[in-house]
Amino acid sequence: MPPLGYQTVGTGPAGVIVLHDWMGDHRNYDPMIPYLDRAAFTFALADLRGYGLSRDQAGSYSLAEAADDVLALATHLGWPTFHLVGHLMSSLVAQQVAAMAPERVTALVLLTPVAPTGMQAPEEVVQFLEAVGLNEGIRRDALAAQWGHRLSERWLDFKVQRWAESARPEASSGYVRMFGSAMIGRARPDLPVLAVVGDADNEPFREETVRANLSGGYPRLQLVVCRNAGHYPMQECPVALASALERFLLAEGPPR
Repeated sequence: MPPLGYQTVGTGPAGVIVLHDWMGDHRNYDPMIPYLDRAAFTFALADLRGYGLSRDQAGSYSLAEAADDVLALATHLGWPTFHLVGHLMSSLVAQQVAAMAPERVTALVLLTPVAPTGMQAPEEVVQFLEAVGLNEGIRRDALAAQWGHRLSERWLDFKVQRWAESARPEASSGYVRMFGSAMIGRARPDLPVLAVVGDADNEPFREETVRANLSGGYPRLQLVVCRNAGHYPMQECPVALASALERFLLAEGPPR
């Protein structure tokens, strides 16, 4: 089985695997690439099965499968240890990897993260999201209902187009079950974790809620708020996110 598709940025000694969210692939991080420290880090921007550079890799689209794929990618890259970044959906994948292989994950960065227990969404909500994943025609209205019109109509157009380009509909629908109920095992208590939220995001992704959801499981939790950002800090405030991410990882030192 080939590894997940990925793009590397940088040649530095610290390896960082970066995972995307439900509505796009690794290209969602394009706006922050110019601001990354390529001498200190090697970033592997990876696509989960059914998305982007892994679009032709079918699977069960489950949390366990995705976590196994990330560990296999790290092994393929020759990284016995690595830092790991996840965004929303893939924040659950990142937490699962850290619980499964605590000796390999040196630090976690969780962007607009979901709690280790998932969102505990009712079944009707899960079924609606599965339908959104399958039906590209209703996605724009669903996005507007969730995040409103704080940003321009062109922003909504871009997000819908990027999602359609990025993912097979069956993958978008399949990964939804992660949101409903994901029971992540406990990570090691000394694991450094940075959570990044936007001050214009909706519940349950605001600062107080995220801190309450994560602090019990991650005693070394730090939290950064990106001002005037919603759910996509890598696109809405790329310089601030790149700076916060690298300050945190540099303070922790290279993967051991």
